[in-house]
Amino acid sequence: MMEWWYQSAEERMSAPTVYPPPPKVAKEGVQLPPDRTICPLCLQKRVNPSVITVSGFVFCYACIFKFVTQYKRCPATTMPATVDQIRRLFHDV
Repeated sequence: MMEWWYQSAEERMSAPTVYPPPPKVAKEGVQLPPDRTICPLCLQKRVNPSVITVSGFVFCYACIFKFVTQYKRCPATTMPATVDQIRRLFHDV
């Protein structure tokens, strides 16, 4: 962090930012609906949108909490997950 803070603006802008590719949806996982405001688990408009940090996919809080409690994995990627990895998303409307 300190190295970044003391870099010049030009150095920060020219530094390549490398992000890992997002995880792919597993064949045995739930498929994502084309409308991104729909929860892939209940297929309704998301209520209390929450992200599961192992994959970055967003679900209704109640849906993802129940799924992870029962199956201990992300429903889309099937990556192992815990309820501690669920984060509520906030946004201005």
